[in-house]
Amino acid sequence: MSTFILVGSKGGAGRSASGVVLATGLAAIGLRPLHLQLTLSGIRPVIALAEDVPFSTTWLPEETATPDAIRRAIEAHPECRTVVIDMTRRTVWDLALNDPRAAVLLPMRRAAHEIETAVQDYRDYFVHRTQVGASHHSRPRSICLLPITWPEELSAGDIASKIARFDPAGSKSTAPSLLMPGIPELSRDDLDDLINGSKFCCSRIINDAAINIARAATQLIR
Repeated sequence: MSTFILVGSKGGAGRSASGVVLATGLAAIGLRPLHLQLTLSGIRPVIALAEDVPFSTTWLPEETATPDAIRRAIEAHPECRTVVIDMTRRTVWDLALNDPRAAVLLPMRRAAHEIETAVQDYRDYFVHRTQVGASHHSRPRSICLLPITWPEELSAGDIASKIARFDPAGSKSTAPSLLMPGIPELSRDDLDDLINGSKFCCSRIINDAAINIARAATQLIR
């Protein structure tokens, strides 16, 4: 079972919306996803409590989300072919390093502080790999920055140039990978209906964006 892990130190709303959009797209192209959200204390899970969701859903409080608990939650859904995990950074790296089939996605809005945070999370992944004995010089394509709400007319090169300003330690050979086309800016009302409603409701615009990003993401696990 292939796994997509959406992670970030900040931007929980953007990360959670991205996870639901990705799961929606995976379902639309026939990959039967499980959406698994790890929630902070007191935070209500998105989508898991909604009706008529076209994919499987579950959630775990982050304080109980050990690797074994996550594995059991996934194994409880044998009908699924893919998994989308929405989680904060504190528990992600060991999970990602122990699953060679996992693709790690770092949602990144275009605000300066969000770019800086996403780049720092990207670099922290390799620091952690080094600390646990993995090669610091091998850069898998399975960890990518996921642009969200960026203007659709910007190319990957345009976005990479903006990212470089916030990545003083980087070089062309170690620049963060980008998962394009990303997720465009979507109507706030449409997103609210998608992730916060009591019944699943997906607009045509979101569905099209979801399919595009799902098709791009599946290239990371082939």
